[in-house]
Amino acid sequence: MIKVGKIFKSASATFGLIPGIAVIITSLGVPPDQSKILFGGLVEVFGVLSLLLLFQHKGTFRAQSSTLITKLVLIFIVISFMSLIGYLFLYSYCIVKHEDFDPVYFPLYASGELADQLKIFSRYELIGEYGRDGAIKLIKQSSYLNLIITSCIMLIIYIITFSSLTLAFGIPGIKQSSDE
Repeated sequence: MIKVGKIFKSASATFGLIPGIAVIITSLGVPPDQSKILFGGLVEVFGVLSLLLLFQHKGTFRAQSSTLITKLVLIFIVISFMSLIGYLFLYSYCIVKHEDFDPVYFPLYASGELADQLKIFSRYELIGEYGRDGAIKLIKQSSYLNLIITSCIMLIIYIITFSSLTLAFGIPGIKQSSDE
């Protein structure tokens, strides 16, 4: 019979290791013209760090009541879900798809000439007016720092989504392995 602790440990290892590799291979959720290696690699790093932290503090988790472990798991699941919702919101706001061009990645906040142009055009219309390459050039010339800040925000939320799932499955795995 398969022990519950082994199931949680396997799920934790899966959420700690597989998503980063999947991101590197598929570019899933990576904004256009951003490094899938960076996004996937950091998901890998933080997934492994989450597992290492759990392992380092396994005695602490094993000593806790099942009620507290359940609360922690629920907190990490809610964090993961809210992070995913936040990421999807940011992604859909920042990535503008145009029927005639590949998607363009806009910063959360526009400044300079980009801000001026966005007073005249919507982001969609801006792509239609300037083309994809023209819109990207305008973004990089006037709002590049804002684009970097947007990427950092999105990357942090992306990492939180996967790391909190790793913790949500890893904590009961450690607890169950001591109870069996």
